Amino acid sequence: MGAQLAATVMLNLAAAIAVGATLLTLFFSRDSSEWSAIRLPTTRAIALGATIAALLASALLLWLEAALMAETSLAEAGAAVYSMLTQTHYGFAWKIGAVALTAAVLVLGSGPADLTPFFSRGGLLALAVFLYSRSMVSHAAGDGDISIAIAVDWIHLMAISAWSGEVIVAGLATLSNSGSHDKQSVARHVQALSSSATEALAAVVATGAYSAWHNLGSAANVMGSPYGVTLLVKLSCVVVAVGLGAFNRFFVMPSVLAGASARRFVLVLRVEGVVLMAVLVLAAFLSSTPPPLA
Repeated sequence: MGAQLAATVMLNLAAAIAVGATLLTLFFSRDSSEWSAIRLPTTRAIALGATIAALLASALLLWLEAALMAETSLAEAGAAVYSMLTQTHYGFAWKIGAVALTAAVLVLGSGPADLTPFFSRGGLLALAVFLYSRSMVSHAAGDGDISIAIAVDWIHLMAISAWSGEVIVAGLATLSNSGSHDKQSVARHVQALSSSATEALAAVVATGAYSAWHNLGSAANVMGSPYGVTLLVKLSCVVVAVGLGAFNRFFVMPSVLAGASARRFVLVLRVEGVVLMAVLVLAAFLSSTPPPLA
């Protein structure tokens, strides 16, 4: 179980970074400044690398699940992997996700810089299909592969991936060492990042509330189950991340838009990124913990 959890964490982080970096390539491809042009190739490389990492983590998770199902070692799990792929719903969903991730790798690794918007949108579409395949094997899948619960879970996955991925990539890469560069371009990037994160947050809150109700049923189950306690810890981390984002948006961003250094903004952004990484880790715990209404 520990290895499966670690693989799920790797998959969550890689998928989020892939989504976030791909979204950021759209901004850099639209912005005509030299500052953005310099960052575009790096951001594309991050998106591609993270997508490849997600594909590898997904393959590892499949192998681990098959070994657990067959109660055998990883070295002897080949036959179990084949059986899982051909005979189980998990295998069916995994194949959809694997095809989607492979398509994302091919699309994100192709095309000249002037066609980045086209290829980035194609990559986002493929990543969205992959995230849907993850919802197909989530706690929301009890009503079938096409249901309101699945749709809500899928939107939640896309929103949290976009929010956390953009924050992590911006804090560690695109806004790193930006103090001496084009302040107007930095300001545009900061403003676009803040707007995108706010939109994603709204989707996270709305879909998270529905999923909590769907899986818990009542407030009494929050403290009365491991799932409820883990969900509460995750919610606490989300609240902290929201507070950090709000501090940046209302107290730090105005000075950046006025031409001041973005160093403090980046520092807070990095802390927010760490908190959101914790959210993704807790999401992995939740995916392996049965809810009270399961």
